[in-house]
Order: sequence, then C-alpha cells, then structure tokens
Amino acid sequence: MEMASFQFSEFPMGSVPLNSIRFKVRDGSFIRFWKDTWLGNDPLYIRYNRLLHLENNKDCFISQRIFNGSWEWDWCRPITMGRSKTEFDKLIIDISNMEIDDLVESDTCVWSISNDDSFSGNSVRKHIDEHSLPSLFSCTRWYKMIPKKVIVFMWRMLLNRLPNRLNMSSHGLDIDSISCMVCNGHVESNDYIFFTCDTAVAIWNLVRSWIDLPLPRFLSCEDWTNWFDSWHVSKDKKSRMYSIFAATCWTLWHFRNNITFNSHSMRKCDIFDFIRNVSFFWIKYRGKLCISLND
Repeated sequence: MEMASFQFSEFPMGSVPLNSIRFKVRDGSFIRFWKDTWLGNDPLYIRYNRLLHLENNKDCFISQRIFNGSWEWDWCRPITMGRSKTEFDKLIIDISNMEIDDLVESDTCVWSISNDDSFSGNSVRKHIDEHSLPSLFSCTRWYKMIPKKVIVFMWRMLLNRLPNRLNMSSHGLDIDSISCMVCNGHVESNDYIFFTCDTAVAIWNLVRSWIDLPLPRFLSCEDWTNWFDSWHVSKDKKSRMYSIFAATCWTLWHFRNNITFNSHSMRKCDIFDFIRNVSFFWIKYRGKLCISLND
C-alpha cells in the first residue's frame, strides 16, 4: 500500500521535514480522501479542485468512499461532461491501482526519521534538538583568571543566545525596533554588536594597538573562533589573549546595556580604559601572569 504524508506547516529552521510523518493506508478510516496527502505529493483537492466543489462531504475519509470493494461517490450533481468529467476520469486512473478490499487493520503512522519507524514525542524532541540547537564552534573555554559569570556570558555569546534585539524579535517578543542600541544604524545582532558596529570596530583597533599584535578584522564569532583555534602559541599566551577578548566583549555588552537601561550610560571614551583595567586585573592578579603578549 502506498505511503502517504501529512501536510504540516514548516518548523522553524527546517528542523522537521514535511514528509517525515507518513500514513500507511490500511482501512482508510483515518485518512481524509481529499485533504490529506495519501496519493502522490499533494492532497487530491489541489489536483482535482473542481471535484472537491462537487463533493458533498469535503472532509470525508477514504473508507467513506469505499463500499463493497468499489468506489462510491457523493456528488452534489451528476458528473457527465466538461472539465469535471475530465478530472474525474483522471482521478479514477490515479486510484485504480489502490487496493480497496475491506481490511481489519487501522491506518498507521510511520515516523521516517526514527530507526524503527515508530512515532514518539521523544524521537521528535531528539530530532529537533539535533537540527535546531546550535553547536559550539569549540568546547567552552574555562580560564581561572576570568570570572565565572563572564565565562557563562561568553558561552552564551558564542551560542548566539544573548538577548539582543534580533534574537528577541525572532522569539516573538514585541519590541519597538531591532536596530542597534548603540548606533541605531543596523540590525542589532551578535556579530554587529561585538564586531562590525562602528563603536566595536574603533574599540578593536585600539585593542590591536595596545597589545601590539596584528589581529585580523573579525566579522563574526565564527571568525574569531577559527582564528583563535589556529593560533599556535603557548598556553599562557592564549589564555591572556582570550581574557582580553572576553573583557572586550563583556565591556561592549555592558556599554550596550547601559544605553538600553540606564539614563547615564558609560561614555564611549571610557570603554577602552575599562577593557584595559579589567584585562590587567584578570591577567595580573587572578591569573598571576604578565600582561604582555609579546614575550
């Protein structure tokens, strides 16, 4: 018997394929003849719209169109000629290969993504988690010199789970604008806040000059992670660089939140000094390391 698929609205991010849940047609008591997809890739009413208008019971099940092993119809008027007759003839050809003997088994569903074809809430959850939850670019980095709350912040940032305006809007929250709170000139996304906003670009230029290291220009969290993972230096040097990176992102986020929630926000001219002070404290006093990256 031919498999038939439900018609579902597409899940966000395409996490569940539209044809992942299918019918196995048995006695036809569960599958609607016109409105469910059980013959081909579309419901029959799409191919035979004229016939649907002539149908008295537009929500009828397949079993209601079978009587004593033959097809039985319930039209509001006889179909004898014209385009309706042409559609009806095509429909008969389409369903001619279907077995319509009385069956004792009920229609069943098959979850094609499951290993055993069985449908369960657990298998749906696992599949959605695998396809919708972002994966880390690398393992979460724990450095003793960086406060735990900042490590958690960095973890959320790299997962794109910070409550920036784009993310809040994507989750259905009604907000006045999704423009950047700092410059109001672009959509406020993670990558924009920390890398491509004019304020962020200016701060990163100051950081480059301060550490005297030819850092490339990062456009996204992924750019940073790829560069950092491929940067082959000592463990201490990497920990210092990551601390400076975390201090920069933490301060940019702090600056953004001050503008959002406080009437007296941090001044732009104070951002870089704050980054230097925080980085120095973390590296020198919490990590007991030299601040220089050129040793």
